[in-house]
Amino acid sequence: MRALAGAAVLAAAIASSANAGSRPVVVVSAKSYHLLAWDSGRKVCAEIVAADQTSSSCGSARRLTFAQLPLAVSKETFVGGVTSTRARTVDVLFANGASMHVKARPGRRYHGHRVRFFAGRERAVTAVSTITARDARGHTVQSIQVTPVPGPVPPLPPPQPCGCPPPTAKAKACPAIVCPYAGSAWTRN
Repeated sequence: MRALAGAAVLAAAIASSANAGSRPVVVVSAKSYHLLAWDSGRKVCAEIVAADQTSSSCGSARRLTFAQLPLAVSKETFVGGVTSTRARTVDVLFANGASMHVKARPGRRYHGHRVRFFAGRERAVTAVSTITARDARGHTVQSIQVTPVPGPVPPLPPPQPCGCPPPTAKAKACPAIVCPYAGSAWTRN
């Protein structure tokens, strides 16, 4: 009977320690934002939080993953995520050409792998273009290039008129302008 009670206590202790990783924990904190992380099944999840807005992503503990929160506060972009334990710094390049250099902070073990976390903000509204994690010597440990989300395609500009343009004060004759596209040319006689 005592052996069964001891086994039940041991099983409860193991279950509670396994569930402890599934609760969000603050891993990076700053005045205007913070990064939460938790264990979700076989993935590590990170959530960037700023001004009651959130964005999260989940991925393998072996891969570089990130979440970005554009338009959060004062027209800024917040970025945070998970990287390898070998990484010491993370460089984030944005679509507008700006860059951000942040420190990778140590984290706990997830599915047998230690991880590090990073977070920062860009003072403009933009999208992440490239994220590169580097070790203490500056060598690239992990890198990810983000493909831009296709937006609406702008309409083509109207074609330039060809043929004989309207006369000007200097033009005495009509120069020959060949139409580069199919269609009728407008001329002036």
